[in-house]
Amino acid sequence: MILVTGATGLSGSFVIRELQRRGLAVRALVRETSVSAAQALNVDLAIGTRVTSTSGNVQYWKGNGSSDFALAGTFTADGPVLTLAKGDFGGNARQDLVYGFRIDESVFAGGVRILYLDLGGLPPDDVDPAGGSHDYMTPAVTVNNFNYRLNPTTAGAQLMDLAAATKTSATTGALLVFIR
Repeated sequence: MILVTGATGLSGSFVIRELQRRGLAVRALVRETSVSAAQALNVDLAIGTRVTSTSGNVQYWKGNGSSDFALAGTFTADGPVLTLAKGDFGGNARQDLVYGFRIDESVFAGGVRILYLDLGGLPPDDVDPAGGSHDYMTPAVTVNNFNYRLNPTTAGAQLMDLAAATKTSATTGALLVFIR
């Protein structure tokens, strides 16, 4: 599964068409206002939204380039969603979603959560990879194999590590790395 960001733009839509031509599975991240434009791309979409200053959603759209394109699920996030990424954090071969959020726009509280997509859709609950020890606003996340020398991946599923950039105050922040 390959994730393409900016999927409705000129470059993103070209990349999606080329990946599909090669027979690869594609998922896309787009702005909420671009959902209708993404319908023709024949991909599933994941969208992080801000509903109010204290709430947000992760939306999962299933698409096949036809009139079947529809919202397949909405997960109520712990606050406005600031960032999304995908990676395999365990379970079956599906790519899971990770999101960073802020509890309220007036404070720097927030966090990072994982949505395991093992059942093919959004789950009823998310998972805190920090086990409750991290509660700061998370405006950026990325996924990679950061400890490749110490714990190299073997054949089969490649579980990913997660890095989260956090903002702890107006002038300070931290980088957290969660190693699988």
